[in-house]
Amino acid sequence: MKHINWRSLIPVLVALALFYALSLLYFSPVLEGKRLVQGDLKNWQGMAQEILEHRDATGEDPLWTGSMFSGMPAYQIAVDWSGNFLRFADDAFHGFLPRPASFLFLYLLGMYILMRCMRVDPWLAIVGAVAFGFSSYSTSS
Repeated sequence: MKHINWRSLIPVLVALALFYALSLLYFSPVLEGKRLVQGDLKNWQGMAQEILEHRDATGEDPLWTGSMFSGMPAYQIAVDWSGNFLRFADDAFHGFLPRPASFLFLYLLGMYILMRCMRVDPWLAIVGAVAFGFSSYSTSS
């Protein structure tokens, strides 16, 4: 039986705790209920209205909507597929943090895993993951 080296898990636990805390700190206004006004999400409600009304009336999703661009496939707007098992994976990845904090957490975790797969020192991988994760939110003028 192989002995588990618990000391080697310390950097992983530190990384997870640090990534979680940094994600919440960076996006702390989300915890107060503040949200960005996103035009595409507001417009979606109007575009999906016909689909939602049809779903409520018949219990099934239409495959075509005439309310957008003189007709358009409804699956690109708001069809709820019953066999879509990816929504469970999406909930697993994003369910424990509010968006967009969950995206930052996944950036950090993904880069940490990539750097560990490339055999980078665990502590240096944490620094690299933080540098990568926050570089996506930097602005340049």
